[in-house]
Amino acid sequence: MYIRVLLLLLFAATTVAAQTSPAIDSLQRELKNASDNKDKIRLSNQLAFEFRSIDPEQTRSYGRTALDLSEKSKDSRGEADALHKIGLSYYYQDAYDSALWYYRKSYKLSEKSGDSLLVAQANLAIGNVYRLQGLNDTAVIYLSKALKLYEAANDQKNIAFCLSTIGDTYLFEGEFSKALEYHTKALDISKQTGDLHREAFCYSSIGNNYHMRGDFKSSIIYHTKSIEAARKVNEENIIAGSMGTIADAHANLFNYPKAIETYLEALDLAEKKKDKHNTAFIYAGMSDIYQRQNDLDKAEQYQRMSIALSKEIGDYSRSCDGELTMAAILIQKGDTAQARTITEDALKVAWENNYPFHLAWGYRIKGKLKEQAGDINGAVSYYRKSLEINEELGDQKETADTKNHLANALFLLGNTDEAITLAESALSLARTIQSPGLAHEAARILCNAYERKGDYKTAFGYSQLVRQLSDSLNNAENTKRQTEIFLQHRFDKEKEEARIERAKSDAFQEARYQQQRLILTIAVVGLILLAGLVFLIFRGYRQKQKANEIISEQKKMVEEVNREITDSINYAKNIQEAILPAPELIKTIFSEYFISFRPRDIVSGDFYWVGQQGSRRYFAVADCTGHGVPGGFMSMLGLTLLTEILEVRNILSPEAMLNEMRTQVVQSLNKERKAGESFKRDGMDIALCCIDTEQRKLWFSGANNGIYIIRKSQLIEIDADKQPIGAHEKEKPFTLKSFDIENGDLIVAYSDGFPDQFGGEKGKKLMYTRFRNIILETASLDNSQREQFLSDKFDQWKLNYAQIDDVCVMGVRV
Repeated sequence: MYIRVLLLLLFAATTVAAQTSPAIDSLQRELKNASDNKDKIRLSNQLAFEFRSIDPEQTRSYGRTALDLSEKSKDSRGEADALHKIGLSYYYQDAYDSALWYYRKSYKLSEKSGDSLLVAQANLAIGNVYRLQGLNDTAVIYLSKALKLYEAANDQKNIAFCLSTIGDTYLFEGEFSKALEYHTKALDISKQTGDLHREAFCYSSIGNNYHMRGDFKSSIIYHTKSIEAARKVNEENIIAGSMGTIADAHANLFNYPKAIETYLEALDLAEKKKDKHNTAFIYAGMSDIYQRQNDLDKAEQYQRMSIALSKEIGDYSRSCDGELTMAAILIQKGDTAQARTITEDALKVAWENNYPFHLAWGYRIKGKLKEQAGDINGAVSYYRKSLEINEELGDQKETADTKNHLANALFLLGNTDEAITLAESALSLARTIQSPGLAHEAARILCNAYERKGDYKTAFGYSQLVRQLSDSLNNAENTKRQTEIFLQHRFDKEKEEARIERAKSDAFQEARYQQQRLILTIAVVGLILLAGLVFLIFRGYRQKQKANEIISEQKKMVEEVNREITDSINYAKNIQEAILPAPELIKTIFSEYFISFRPRDIVSGDFYWVGQQGSRRYFAVADCTGHGVPGGFMSMLGLTLLTEILEVRNILSPEAMLNEMRTQVVQSLNKERKAGESFKRDGMDIALCCIDTEQRKLWFSGANNGIYIIRKSQLIEIDADKQPIGAHEKEKPFTLKSFDIENGDLIVAYSDGFPDQFGGEKGKKLMYTRFRNIILETASLDNSQREQFLSDKFDQWKLNYAQIDDVCVMGVRV
């Protein structure tokens, strides 16, 4: 799916060119001769900035030097700038969490110092990281604040930077016209200021805009302009990114040899720069080529490499896109069970982060799975959902593809007229964007549909078009040329590796000869120095004794501090355990129940809760933002609110309880934040059940977390609303679901800690398919055995891997 193109260039185009050797030499000379601390701080920060894309370690080193000098001089402005530079070093190494930590420290210090340009710099940096992670709504908040400050200072260069970055967020959300408006403004300013780096960036973003609409020829034109501008400033990251996009455009135009040739050139650049974003993107592109050629094993191999890199650098959107691609590959390989699990997980990420492109694609994959399972009506429902999003986004390629899928499903249902309407529309779009593959599929459907209607003349015309398009798609010369390119590239690399090995061998022999001469010289000199060495060793021994005494004292101090911290956290654990429902209380409400509760750290962000009002018996399992102490605070807030809502406010219906709980959580968290700061990711997921023993009903409402009902060895799944307890972009009232219950039903609520745990022989997630099987096994056990059984299953899967999340599973027997 070509959405990956945007994800790549969002990173590549923000990387600043580093052809600054003369500037670095000049700054280093100035720093060497500087005597004033203020000058040393300023020059160290400037050198840190110049080294950012050449050597991030040097950036960090100069940043720390500036930070130390600033702290000693009590120079808050220099300190804020130094913190930003240290964050920048982590940013260029794809360590986004560390970068954000330093950017935030710089932001707070900049606000205290009252320096608006430093505040703008911090806002821009924080927004840029969120943008790269796909958190567009949060990114816009910070980027807009930076833009206002730069406009007030009339800083044209950074105004262009802000405009182009905000344009990228709109582009990712499918607002093509709005994105083009921002990128065009940024391009005009960049040309006026002579900023070739930003000019290259803007050309690439405009190229992405056309690419995502399916206008691949325009995409190639603008990305070629981007490469021309980037070469003038030797910006290899942007060059690699644009090459990757051009390669994807050639692939969509079915020019595979040109696509592969361009991908390989881009990959060489990306590997040279150790650029994980570009490398992940190119792996995904190579996977796409192999998938088109029906080499599914290699397609899966490259896609897994892409996903692993994306997860390593915290790129949620790229990894989500990769998971959906993986699901499509697995469907082609016939592994529908794993494809279904991966699709559900990816859709959850897409919902949580508001990724419309991924949602549309995920729905189409679910439709395909339904179609393969024989549920054509279910497939039509999902295809319509996907089509609605794609048409709203204006995505011509995906709209045409989805219309083909929907037309084919309707044809299978016998709705021939609507199938023809959709296929004709898909064919028109395919011709507009010059996609022979989509045109071929539309023509095939139309041929079959008109044949069913008895219009054989029209059917024959479409059959001729199908044959014509098949010839162009299966061009033997393309495949031959593709193989030649791969073989030549491999041969060239092997020759280069052989040359390097020979050079290493020659260097080794020379070094060995020199080493023998050196050993002889050292032996002679060593005898002379031996007496002096004995004296130095004795003196060093005495000094070491003194140093050990100091270290011993320091060790005792550290151990004392650690003991106090651990004691405090253990005390927090005691408080949390006191607030959690006691076994005696749970027993009075539910005669048969089990709880598997395993915090990742000492204090848990997961919690369970019970309550009762008359004939209504309640229980809930929740998963709060964060782990450890932060998660523990959230869990205590959740426990307190649930009890207050039920017993004090007397709100009895689960969906009303969750609506009220969301209001209270948002208000409580907002008190802790300054105006304008985001709190969208703070809150909790929860499954809340109410069992009415008189009406024999289960009432359920959930925020992202569903429940299972096990009845007579059958597992029934009830889904939750796709929104959290907390601030959310598309906030809706929670829904209430009811279910008739029978004696012996086992109702299970859970957090995602158990299915998300990594382990097994290959270090993969347990996933919900295995988790559901474990829950089914649990239902057949005696109540006294269930908790131990779940604990054993978790440990058997986890093996020696670290526990990644809190775990909470609670079940009650009706």
